[in-house]
Amino acid sequence: MRGYDAWVLGDCVASNTPEPTAQVFEQARLVSSARVEPSLHIDFAAGMAPATSRRMNAIDLLKQQHREVEDLFEKIEKAEQPSEKAQLFHELASKLVGHDAIEREIFYPACEEAMGLDDQLGEALVEHGVVEFSLYQADQALGASDFDFKVKVLKELVEHHVEEEEKEFLPKAQKALA
Repeated sequence: MRGYDAWVLGDCVASNTPEPTAQVFEQARLVSSARVEPSLHIDFAAGMAPATSRRMNAIDLLKQQHREVEDLFEKIEKAEQPSEKAQLFHELASKLVGHDAIEREIFYPACEEAMGLDDQLGEALVEHGVVEFSLYQADQALGASDFDFKVKVLKELVEHHVEEEEKEFLPKAQKALA
């Protein structure tokens, strides 16, 4: 794990400690009572009794986030007003940054520990950097004539990454982390 205690990531609080502090729980309550545990499960009822908490496998969460991002790309493409595109792009950027942090700071290190740094994981890490650069480029073009082009390239990069991740890497990771 990398050196941090907790981050608020969209509607999640990521923590690298097995028992997050009261401050982490307070952050979780402020956002949505969610936390990412190092065990790679999501506890959506942080602070509730174990019998009443719901848990989601981290891989299921990542796939859910992939669908949310796909939906936002579609909405951006259909939006006609620049202000609507900007609002949707900011939402997309927030989700991509949160998703990136969960994968790079929690999920990928756990995969590397369980499976080693293979070609698929190495490529996924590089793809994250390329997506991050493309996201920056689109953000800088917000309101400019080339914004739509840059969002299209960003979408294609994300689609490529998601396809490889879901078809090849995640099934392998699920077995290794089981």
